[in-house]
This record gives sequence, C-alpha cells and structure tokens, in this order.
Amino acid sequence: MSTSRNSTSNLKKHLDRCHANTKLVERSAGSEKRKHTEDQVLPDRKTFAKELDKEYAIMEKELRKTIDAQDYVSTTADIWSANNKSFLGVTVHWIDADTLKRKKAAIACRRFRGRHTYDAIATELEDIFSQYGLTNDKVTACVTDNGSNFVKAFKEHQQRQVESDEEEDEVDGDGEADFTDLHSVLAAAKDDNAQDGLCVLPPHHRCAAHTLNLIANNEVDKWLSSNVESRAVYRSATAKCSALWTKASRSTVASEFLEEVSGRKLIVPTLHWTSYSSHGKILAMKTGLSAMTTGLPEVIVGAIKTRFAAIIDSKEALLAAVSLPKFKLRWVKDEARRDHIKVLLMSECRSLTTQEPAALMPDVPQPAAFASSEEDFFAFDLQPVTTADAPMSVETESAPVSKNKKNRTRCNAPTPSSAPVERLFSLGNLVLTPKRNRLGDGRFQRLLLMRFNRHFSQGGSGIGQPPTIEQ
Repeated sequence: MSTSRNSTSNLKKHLDRCHANTKLVERSAGSEKRKHTEDQVLPDRKTFAKELDKEYAIMEKELRKTIDAQDYVSTTADIWSANNKSFLGVTVHWIDADTLKRKKAAIACRRFRGRHTYDAIATELEDIFSQYGLTNDKVTACVTDNGSNFVKAFKEHQQRQVESDEEEDEVDGDGEADFTDLHSVLAAAKDDNAQDGLCVLPPHHRCAAHTLNLIANNEVDKWLSSNVESRAVYRSATAKCSALWTKASRSTVASEFLEEVSGRKLIVPTLHWTSYSSHGKILAMKTGLSAMTTGLPEVIVGAIKTRFAAIIDSKEALLAAVSLPKFKLRWVKDEARRDHIKVLLMSECRSLTTQEPAALMPDVPQPAAFASSEEDFFAFDLQPVTTADAPMSVETESAPVSKNKKNRTRCNAPTPSSAPVERLFSLGNLVLTPKRNRLGDGRFQRLLLMRFNRHFSQGGSGIGQPPTIEQ
C-alpha cells in the first residue's frame, strides 16, 4: 500500500479517518535486501548440478572403499514403478567386523526400460554388481520377492557346479583302454562356451516376509473357499467388506456416515504396508471364528513347512543360527539333527583354518542382554542347561575366534527380507515429486543415493545403528 501524500488508496483513507493515531511507515528493508543481492551473483542451475556431481563422487568413493574392505556382503533387489517409469533398485548389506553391527547402503536405482523379463533383470543385476566389484564369491545371497521373473532370473543364471576333470581315472587290472565319444566331448565344450557368455548371478533367497504374506493370503483364502462349512460365510463377508472399502474410499459422505455408525474409521488395505498388526481385532472375534477355522492352523503350518523347506534344511541357515552365541544349539531338540549341525560347523571351521593362517583378533563383543520383547519368542533360551547347551566339542570350542567370527559375518550377512529396497523406493517418492517430473534418470539416481547414503558423504562408514547380530 502506498503511503504517499497524494495516494488515492481507499484503505489509506479509511485508516486516516478511523485510526488517526496510527502512523504508516514505509519500511526500507526490501530495498536494502535488493541492494544487497544486486552486488552478489546467485548460483544458477548448472552450478548446483556441478556441486551435486561433486558430492556424489565423494559419496561413491567412500562407499566403494567401504564395500571393498568387506569380505562378504549381501544384496536386495526389486523393481519400482512410478510416473509411468520403472526403476531397478539394489541395496547392499554387510556386518561390520569390529562392531558386529549390520550396515547397509544403496548402490543403484537405475531406470529399467522395456518388459520386466528374467533375462533383462539378470543382465541389469550383473552390470550393477560388476560396477562395484561384487563377485559371486563376495555376495553371499541376493534377497528378492517371490516374483516369477526374479525367481527365474536367478534359477537360469546360477553358477553350475562342474566336477573337476583333472583327477585321473582308475585303470582296470586288465589294462584295457577307455574310449571317449568325440561328439559328447565337442558338445560339452560348446555348452561350456555358451555358459561363459552368459551372466552368472549369486545365490538367491526369497523374502521371508513376502512368503509369509503369500501364505496368509493364498493358502488361507484357498482353504476357506474350499471348506464346505466356511465357504458361504467367507464369500459373503468378503463381498460385504469389499463393498464397504470401495464405497468408503470413493465417497467422503459414506466414510463419515460409517464413522458415525461404527465409531471408528475403516482401514483400507494397501499393498505398500510392510507391517500390519491385526491380532487384537482377530482375537476379539475368536469365539465366532473358532467354529469355522478348526483345521486352518494345520494348513498354515503345512504351508510354512513347504515354502520354507529349502531354508530350514539349508547349510547356510543352520550355520547362521548355530554360530551366534545367543542361540548356539539351544533351539535344536532332535539329537540326530544336533549331531549333523555339529559336523557342519566343525567342517566349516576346518576349512577356514586351512585357508588362512591363524591370527590374533580383538575381543569379540559380548552378546547383549535379552530384550523383554524377545523373551517370549526365544523361550527355549530360558530353559535349564541341558546337553544342547553344553559345549559342542573340544575341537569347535578351541577353534580360533577369528574363524568363527568370519563364519558368523558370512552366514548372517543376508537379510531375512527385501524390506530395505522397499524403503529405498519409499524415499524415492520424496525425490520424484510431481513438480520434478522432468528430472533426468541419472540425476534422480544420484539424488536418491545421496539421500539414502548421506553418512558416506560425511565420511561415515555405514548407515544407522541396528542391533548387533547376537541380539
């Protein structure tokens, strides 16, 4: 508003007439600010872009240095779609040898063009791993969801176990010569050459959280739909809930009316939920549900055993659990299986001892005390000392601490789920906003990785302070 003497502003006339004691003073702060900025040259977009590239180079250098210093790492991967674009995200995880704390970092959120086929996924993953020097000997596992394209990519591009042909064949006593088919030899050589031209991916682990989600959805839905006693009630209740969810999500009037009648808001399911606790509401309806879900627990337990059979009997999973001082063999009740795990651990300690000379290592951090929330789940650890709690063997207990420590960091490097890469995509929504829809793919990846790996650009050695692997 102008305060000049000849101003015709109606607001000024009103203030002069009704508020005569009020003085209107024109501030000169704006003019001083303009005068100050005129003497300076403000940075333009290119200057900010150069600074961004400079900071990204520092972060990437620190990240590469940290990854190169690790003996074993694991990765998680997934594909994210936003704004009609697809991106392949990859995170890397390892356990710090000094503190035994799990660390993580993001190494890629690359634009993924074309169809999400298994061969295209395998090619992109191998290219990302090669850029950071992640060989199959260093990457213990890559954790993804149960998508058919990811499962097939790792199934078709696994490293073949080729038996050594350098061993001499035993010669029969009569001294007869063994003849070899030339056609089979040439065919085998052709297959080896074809295998050399293909990309080879590290071992694959399926996300445990996604597997449990499939069991809770598919197996339960299949059983309730096929059971005669629950089929009609289940279908009717599902149809009514679906209609309520649809109406409440599309109409504010319906949502307000539903809240007024029931006294609560209706939670609409979403695929982006990584955790959802509904036990309290389910237990409130336990009396009515028990009559229709008599055989459901057996179905769920059977589905868990079927889907997790490969993990339960896996050598790496057994060594990962038994090498932790918190667990050891306390969770194994079967005597035959306990002896089998002892043999596996002793064999692993022998192999590590023969590969590297023994060296003095600093004291290993002691396991932390049990948290109150973990006591109920790990109830086996509160039982009196039995033969399962006794030392496994003199040979195993006397093995160098460094060897058992290295075995722990290798077997426990893989994460149980692919949630870290999902969190990377959640952070991507904060970077790829609608106002920045013209952001280039390379610039978007640099911004996202710098935000996720911010501690590396500040000279740090990892992100976050998760609990130690003993906890």
